[in-house]
Amino acid sequence: RVIAGRTRCLQRTPGASLTNFGGVDQMKTLENMEIFESWAESRLSCDNRIPFQFASVELNDSTREIVDSVKGFLDRHKNVRVRLDSHCGTAAPDGVAAAFSHIRGLAILSSVCGSDDDDGEPMRIDRSRVLVRAWGKQISEKVARLDGHRFAELAQEGRGWVEVSFLLPPSGEDDEPISLPPRPQYFNANGVCPLVINYHGPLKWPLVTNRRRQ
Repeated sequence: RVIAGRTRCLQRTPGASLTNFGGVDQMKTLENMEIFESWAESRLSCDNRIPFQFASVELNDSTREIVDSVKGFLDRHKNVRVRLDSHCGTAAPDGVAAAFSHIRGLAILSSVCGSDDDDGEPMRIDRSRVLVRAWGKQISEKVARLDGHRFAELAQEGRGWVEVSFLLPPSGEDDEPISLPPRPQYFNANGVCPLVINYHGPLKWPLVTNRRRQ
């Protein structure tokens, strides 16, 4: 069943195969296969960007729709985390790029989880399930030079974006969580590292969430 389901998902994902869609071949549990099938049918499998306007940290109606998709996915799949990789465009001044990209990541985190000041309304998603990584303009300077890269236009325009990746529990003996979509290679380039992160500890599964806030 896992193999058949994995094949169906790959067929529905344009250009995907077991050799070029990293992590999919590591899925060995029905739980992860079910999560993958749900993700493959979502808008976030086609475009995992949350774009920002130039020099802005505010969400608009279109970006809120994307955030709602993130919230809905986490609400349906209680054993999944989300990683928010936040970026500034190439025009950001060096002195503020790290802090500005961090603020963008936190803006998405707050929108996903809510806050304690929301008129007593409980958080829908526990904050321990959301990882924020702020990269300043390290990544945008790389992708801006790549013709045809899906993030190149945002980087060149100086707008910046947040990348949304869902983290599935490790399968079998694997220690690393499975990332949907797979982790882009530019995060592994020499000299590239997140400038601000909101969580330093090891990731553990199954998730233990605060039911009062779910």
